[in-house]
Amino acid sequence: MPSVQVQGENGKVVTVTCNPTTQLINVLKDACDKLSLDFRVFGLSFKSKSLDLSTPYRSSGLLASSCVHLTKVSLVGKKVRIALRCPANVPTLQGKQWQGTVPVQMVLWEILGEAEKSLSVELRSLTKDGKRQLPVFSWLNWQSPESLKYLKETALADIGLREGSAAFRLSYIAYEEKEEDREDGINRNEKSSSKEPLSSAEKIRKSDAEGKETLVSESSCFGTKEKEKRDRFQFDPMKPFIFSHAAEGMTS
Repeated sequence: MPSVQVQGENGKVVTVTCNPTTQLINVLKDACDKLSLDFRVFGLSFKSKSLDLSTPYRSSGLLASSCVHLTKVSLVGKKVRIALRCPANVPTLQGKQWQGTVPVQMVLWEILGEAEKSLSVELRSLTKDGKRQLPVFSWLNWQSPESLKYLKETALADIGLREGSAAFRLSYIAYEEKEEDREDGINRNEKSSSKEPLSSAEKIRKSDAEGKETLVSESSCFGTKEKEKRDRFQFDPMKPFIFSHAAEGMTS
């Protein structure tokens, strides 16, 4: 099997074994893993020319045991043009297509959201025969794994699409929630519901009776009576809070 020599910034060289269809983004990821580096801030260059990370090894122009170099890159502000073709066998989609220019750091789940707005269809909450359908992206020889967490965490740049354009095909498979998805949801809920206690030095904004904003410390500077008056001023027990929950639309 062919291999690629990858030289890091410190001069250390690692060997990455690949096959003809291996995308260069995976060569970069393997090399960075071996060098304990974050692949998201690096690219690959050969003979001082940046390599297209979406290219498979056989089309890259690299020879057996070629030596490429890690180079620092910035993805801020970079955009690519993509097309998304929906499956024709889903009644609500009927092969619709969407095109747009998006940041390379946008994750796949957010791309579906952009397409939903434009096409006025549901792409992320489809069900069939009572089972949730998971979106699957296909592009060249790459296909997204059967993981909801992957779709929510993986950006275009992470799959090698950092420049140019790409046409994705969208399909769906029956999906059962995995442990990693449940844990991911639990962690997000804990983070959103947990509140750090205010220290005596921290302050909150409060409008006084004249409508002017004043800074008051959330500390013991208020006595019990004053605090009770303030609480009565802020909250009316005859007007309970009303919470509304927006549920995702389900189509079949």
